[in-house]
Amino acid sequence: MHAIPRRLPTFLALCIAAAGILLGAGCDNKDAQAIRAMLVQYDAANNSKNGRLAKECVTKSSDAQYESIRRHALYSDERTVRALGPYIKHQVLMTRNRASAPQLEVLTGEDYLVWTTNEGWFANGDSGWSTSFGKITVKGDSATGVVLQDGKPTGDRVSFMKEDGRWRIDETSMGQHLDQWYRDLAKFEGMSVDDLLIFIEEEDSGREISNSIWQPMIRK
Repeated sequence: MHAIPRRLPTFLALCIAAAGILLGAGCDNKDAQAIRAMLVQYDAANNSKNGRLAKECVTKSSDAQYESIRRHALYSDERTVRALGPYIKHQVLMTRNRASAPQLEVLTGEDYLVWTTNEGWFANGDSGWSTSFGKITVKGDSATGVVLQDGKPTGDRVSFMKEDGRWRIDETSMGQHLDQWYRDLAKFEGMSVDDLLIFIEEEDSGREISNSIWQPMIRK
């Protein structure tokens, strides 16, 4: 199993946490400690439904990813959505299932992060993020953390940036790792990735999802 991203809903986060794979990270320098402290604060922001605090924990480049999710949810056709990587596709399906077009139309990428956090979409307890990484290497105002799998370093790294004097996580750097996590889980469950994503969202939202979820919320 893999490290938990912030943007996973409750059901999937609990599945990962239940595997018991998020282990401690050993000795850190001051900046690495600050990064782990930021990740703890990110959990606190999610669980207290504090969107503004959550915004302070992610990079500006992450806003562009949220904007992409928002636009895909509103406008992308079935073929486009099915072609997305599993991680982003999951966020698009979740957004279509939980939000209305009028709500999404007035948001920016930054607004999307704040609003979904305030709505409690990711209030899933302790994600274990602060101990989800092995060695964190800091170079100036950038850093990378080695993702752990079963307590062992993987070849995947997540990026952090120091912006406005504060360490933040670059969520765009997690895509490759998370996409593989979804594929591995789907294979383990004997399901297609798309069926897995629908199952996860139905479990987490408590709503039955129809095939219309694949259609754009607004047709251009």
